[in-house]
Amino acid sequence: MAYLLLFDVDGTLLRTGNASRRAFSRAFERATKKKKDFTKLDLGGRTDQEIIEDVLAKTGVPEKEHEYKTKVILSELPDLLKEELKREPEENKYVCPGVERFLQINSNLVYGLLTGNIRCTAEIKLRYFNLIQYFNLDIGAYGDDAKSRAELVDIAIGRAIHYAVRKWFFLAYRSTIFDKVILFGDTPRDVACARETGVISVVFPTGRYSKEELKQANPDFLFDSFEELCKPENLEEILSKKENETAEEFI
Repeated sequence: MAYLLLFDVDGTLLRTGNASRRAFSRAFERATKKKKDFTKLDLGGRTDQEIIEDVLAKTGVPEKEHEYKTKVILSELPDLLKEELKREPEENKYVCPGVERFLQINSNLVYGLLTGNIRCTAEIKLRYFNLIQYFNLDIGAYGDDAKSRAELVDIAIGRAIHYAVRKWFFLAYRSTIFDKVILFGDTPRDVACARETGVISVVFPTGRYSKEELKQANPDFLFDSFEELCKPENLEEILSKKENETAEEFI
């Protein structure tokens, strides 16, 4: 059996306080000369492209300028994020509970990222928190690959298959090699994305959404944190879930 585990970044693997949101605010102002406080926006489960285009429209930037302005903002983000990570109070920056141990003890599984972050900022965050060692960034999909989060799932799976074909060269190109694809997240949008693309959703209230809010989204699995998934029996429940089973909640 082969499994592909796709991880969201912010709120699932790690927390950066408001560093990312302040970087967005500054990049947006540089590109548009307009002030917008991204710390007050609901960004969870959305791609960077989607967020920017939405804010551009709501702040009156002409539609014909959206594509160019989006590129400018995304190009500004990496350096500003590095600055804001240094400014953020230490108590607001951390790896979510159980994440590193989970990644260590299950290294036999295939890991990938499924994040709305552009690839560059996802890498900055993983390096900052010393999680980069657990991921091959060529496996996964990012906010600069597509505007729709659901589209990222197929991109991530395709890249994982390509990686596997190169590693295990005897497999036929484009063969279906993953028995299950599991998406780890922390927002109702992650649950919706998994449902739309037919993969298994596992969510945690380690981001900005409460356990009750996530429960209402009806995920396949709901845990307090990755610490619970360090128990073999809980991970086995996920890996053994049949596709036609109804959603379950583990509380």
